[in-house]
Amino acid sequence: MILFVGLFDASEGTYGYGNCNYDTDVQPGNYYPFATPNYPYGRYPGGYKCRWSFHSQYPIGMNCTIDIPQSYRCLGDVLKVTTDDLGPQPYCGFGGINVVSSDNNWINVTMDSVQYSNGGSFMCSVYTIEEECQCGWRNQGRIVGGNETGLNEYPMMAGLAQRSPGSHSRDEIDCGATIINNYQVITAAHCISGQDISYYAVVIGLHDTKNPTLTGETKLFTIKNYIVHPKYNENTYSNDIAIITINGLITFNQHVGPACLPFQHNRDSFAGNSVTLLGWGTQSLAGAASNVLLYTNVNVMTKKYCNTKYPNKNIDDTQLCTYAQNRDSCQMDSGGPVLWENPMTKKVVLVGIISNGADCGGSKPGINTRVGSFIDFIKSNNPQGYKYCESE
Repeated sequence: MILFVGLFDASEGTYGYGNCNYDTDVQPGNYYPFATPNYPYGRYPGGYKCRWSFHSQYPIGMNCTIDIPQSYRCLGDVLKVTTDDLGPQPYCGFGGINVVSSDNNWINVTMDSVQYSNGGSFMCSVYTIEEECQCGWRNQGRIVGGNETGLNEYPMMAGLAQRSPGSHSRDEIDCGATIINNYQVITAAHCISGQDISYYAVVIGLHDTKNPTLTGETKLFTIKNYIVHPKYNENTYSNDIAIITINGLITFNQHVGPACLPFQHNRDSFAGNSVTLLGWGTQSLAGAASNVLLYTNVNVMTKKYCNTKYPNKNIDDTQLCTYAQNRDSCQMDSGGPVLWENPMTKKVVLVGIISNGADCGGSKPGINTRVGSFIDFIKSNNPQGYKYCESE
């Protein structure tokens, strides 16, 4: 997508550039061209001054073609480019410019022409530099012999927490969720559908709800909006998937990061595979919620088997059944991840979303939303081009 920087609102009075002063957040997948007035048909006038500032969560680059009157050390008309690791570099004459940002991902550009200038022109474009995509890493350190995960063992784990409007604290975690990019998490539709978002927040980096500072990574984000699948049925739990966009930015590190999405496995049933369920939910129907993040390993069952256990339901390809004796998800685990570790890549892939079931650890399998069926829904509800990995 091409976004014309010159159409953005300019802030006044900064650095003496008046109304010609632009500040732009560079998003992945978009190009941001900017140029002198009337480019390529006219030349800027004498005394022309303008400033452009670009910043991003990703490394950014800029290409320019310039035709600016040549002068000694560019002491006349000058285009100056400053990056996060390089001081102001003056450019004039005819030619091209190619610069990239470094650690802090910003580029500033200023244009200053002298009053008696005959004018010139330039055209530039700013863009993000794609890096190798990282997703689905797992940290070791599980509690030996227990079902408690290690601290931030699963960096993609998130929760949907109740909160008081205007408060920066959370009361309790109602549902699980999974990080898929820097701005969005996925959860079950029944966890958020019809809810007032001012009463909910997304929590990341959490291990112990009674000791949220334990990991040093716990953060709480208010919710910007959410999108429930248009065919979600609250009675049958079909299409039980929703995408939540947060206010703010989830910064990835070794302890917080996205799950891989099943782009290469969108048709796989995963029947016969072992998967991992995560949650802070109860361990029995009448039990209390766990304060620490728990895991359990279960097996993916065939659709045929699942339908024999639920004769009054129509379990279809958009769902994924899991079962292991005395092991299951339970209340308040809904919305959390069903994770499969690819034996080839060792990456953790989000193959399901915990949805519903008949009991907790009983004789019937749990029913989960099969994420591979909803890849198009996920991709189509990423209007800002937020980056997620399409390969493991």
